Amino acid sequence: MKIGQLSKLEKLVIGQSDLLASLPSSLGDLSSLTELLIGSCDKLEYLPDSTGRLVLLEKLTMMNLGVKSFPVAVCQLTNLKELSITECPISALDLGAGSFGYSLCNLKRISLRETELSKISISEDYFPSLEYLFLEDNDHITEIKVLPTTVKDKRGIVGLVNLRFLVIINCHKLYSLPTFAQFPSLQNFILSGCIEVKKIQGLQHCRELEVLRAETSWEEPGIESLESPKRLRKVVLRENTRANVDGCIQSIQKCPVETARGQSKMRRHLHTLIKKIFS
Repeated sequence: MKIGQLSKLEKLVIGQSDLLASLPSSLGDLSSLTELLIGSCDKLEYLPDSTGRLVLLEKLTMMNLGVKSFPVAVCQLTNLKELSITECPISALDLGAGSFGYSLCNLKRISLRETELSKISISEDYFPSLEYLFLEDNDHITEIKVLPTTVKDKRGIVGLVNLRFLVIINCHKLYSLPTFAQFPSLQNFILSGCIEVKKIQGLQHCRELEVLRAETSWEEPGIESLESPKRLRKVVLRENTRANVDGCIQSIQKCPVETARGQSKMRRHLHTLIKKIFS
């Protein structure tokens, strides 16, 4: 029996193969598939074009593959809700409006770990439903850009207007973040181990912000005014950062401000918070 004949299959796990170099085109015939996990196939360098026919696919996980470029077929998965890429040598992710003529209109979560990405370019036109963006151990990434878009919400804001959780960990070469005015719905922002990030702009526009955790060092002026986020309930800053931002948080004196002490304690608190956010 060919894999494409399993028309009622809903979940497929492919992995632990040192020899697998390609997947059959009949993969696209799995008309009921909602979850696909492909892992530990380091000779697998691409997904077949037929992957784009998996119209019901909601969750795609790619781990430890040889894939070097973002699969165009993935961009056709308009029902996709979760995308996770870990330990894949993908070097570019440019998802501007109409980059491939499609829109991942239902995608809510993106997780990118241990890739070779040098930059990420993304626009609201392409990810109108994006709520979670998680970046960890991407040692080559230097900047994140939100591209110009024609989409405006009812407040006239252009950007990723539905993004609520932004987590960036151990991206050591990252130096440039977009203005946070493009994330008006942001509730949780975690930045850890990104030593080249010197400035965060536009946080005053994040009126829904509840948790700000920044474990890195900034030069002046560092964080801009936090006068608007009335819901802010917790600010955690690395100890040697506190002095640089004291003047910027006078308007939120009622909000508890903590300084993390010790790497092990920072890491423990960080993962506890992340687990709570993504549960």
